[in-house]
Amino acid sequence: MKQNFRTAPIQGHYDFDIQAMHEDGQGNTYLLVQIEKWELQFCTDCADEFVDAWCKVFKFDPQGQFVDHTNLKTTRAVVSSMNFEQLGDESITVQINDINAVDTKLLTTICRISPDLTIQDKFEMDEVYYLICEDVDGNLVTSRNIFDAEDPEIKGLSDVLVSKFDSDGNLLEQTYFGGSSWDFPRALSLTNDGAVYFLTNSESTDFDVTENFEGQDIWLVKLTEEGSTRVEGGLPGLSLSVFPNPTTDFVRFNLNEPLDISIYNMQGGLVLRKQKNTSQLMNISKLSVGEYVLRAITEDGIGYMTRIVKI
Repeated sequence: MKQNFRTAPIQGHYDFDIQAMHEDGQGNTYLLVQIEKWELQFCTDCADEFVDAWCKVFKFDPQGQFVDHTNLKTTRAVVSSMNFEQLGDESITVQINDINAVDTKLLTTICRISPDLTIQDKFEMDEVYYLICEDVDGNLVTSRNIFDAEDPEIKGLSDVLVSKFDSDGNLLEQTYFGGSSWDFPRALSLTNDGAVYFLTNSESTDFDVTENFEGQDIWLVKLTEEGSTRVEGGLPGLSLSVFPNPTTDFVRFNLNEPLDISIYNMQGGLVLRKQKNTSQLMNISKLSVGEYVLRAITEDGIGYMTRIVKI
């Protein structure tokens, strides 16, 4: 099929940037298009001036005939990024990344539209989330890199932050993954049974990253419900409960199964390890006062991470 887009004549020009295309089960085709308007400058030594931009979705029927289009967002960014996150029979979810109204940071906007292009829901998130997956209930799982020298949860130069939001974009929980070096997420996937996969470029050799073969490795992580100790809204595979915490001599685990336990200081150095620990207790009395990261792995390969404080 072939379609020609024509615009009204102006003193300047429009740019069309087709960023994503998807076909539904009935053969209809949807295009995500950014349209930029540029005003002609009446001088010989300056370029056209950017005026405005729109993030639009176009629909074509199975025969390639134009059906309709709608504007999802007017943006200040010369180039925004758009992608289809979910294309269902009743609702289509679109992700838009662009700059905020005061030109200070990039943000993600989530738009849900019906197949007839009626906007059902739209909300702006607090950060830009390039990697997003949506489950059948509309909850969002995201992955992005993060570094903040003031954030005590961050282990290295750049960590992977995995977050879960409800269908309205409210944060439910989040967890950091990575080592003391550089970790950057590249892909995110959500399976039908609730497992979360993320793929990362990593230069770390400690904390969550068990080994490195020099340079940037590919680090693949699977998070499952079996790895979570949280009951309500738990993001799979994120934490292990230990108590008391803070503690002076012992920590007790809430799992009654053999665990390979490693404890790291905040510089990523291994300070204590006990393999195939069959007790729900571990003696940490010889550790110096301070904060540590405890990592436990079951015989089935399920990993847990938590922080402990020795007083």
